[in-house]
Amino acid sequence: MVDRTGNGARGSPLRFAVASQLLRGAGAWAPDADALAATAGREVRVLHRHAKSNAFLYFYDADDEAAAYGHGLYVALMEALAARGGWTVRYFVMCAESYDCAANQTAGLIPKGTEADFMRYFQDNMTTFDAVVPDGKTSASLVDRLENWTRPFSADVWLALFVLVVLAGAAYALLIRDEAAGNPGEDLYTGVYQAGVTMTGAGGFEPTSRAGKAFVLIFSFFTLLVVAAYTAGLRRPPGAALPPHSRAIRRRTSRRS
Repeated sequence: MVDRTGNGARGSPLRFAVASQLLRGAGAWAPDADALAATAGREVRVLHRHAKSNAFLYFYDADDEAAAYGHGLYVALMEALAARGGWTVRYFVMCAESYDCAANQTAGLIPKGTEADFMRYFQDNMTTFDAVVPDGKTSASLVDRLENWTRPFSADVWLALFVLVVLAGAAYALLIRDEAAGNPGEDLYTGVYQAGVTMTGAGGFEPTSRAGKAFVLIFSFFTLLVVAAYTAGLRRPPGAALPPHSRAIRRRTSRRS
């Protein structure tokens, strides 16, 4: 049961922020914060509308810190947004201390009808966020992260995915050509295939046909690359400097050319 009474000591630091993206229709509009607050039984304030992603950043105070962590006060706003229709609710929880932010998710407090696919722990952002919320502003780093969550893959990621599919096809071709002779191509394929199956946790699915094995190979590595690329995008805000080893590789490549 979710506690919506809000009975608790005032002045608790801000604990939760919610990012929601409008998916219906081409027109951009912000839902009425007062109406949402009345539905959710909480004070809700629109802090920022991101121009590129058409995403809105909301917050509401956790009056009682114990209730905030124990009962998930953010669920009220999630339910209010889902009830209005036309919204896919994507949210994250920000903590000021070392609490398990995913506890409420695993405890089954996420309402049905919402899409809880972004729920991350950001201890590093909380100090800045606490400082700017009373002034009705958002920090640049937080806005960058919000844009990162909603932007599509960049061209280099799609190129990497294409190269991966080509390599998987080449491995399948080696299997077809060398399977009867038992040449190294089959061993290479088998090792890559087994690694992909193991890393994706699909060890229980063991196809026996060549086509089935090729499917698992392509699907496994395609999935791994998508997850790795998107995770890297979440961690590096747009315009951030490349890590030192990436810059060194780029310099060596430019010298050769």
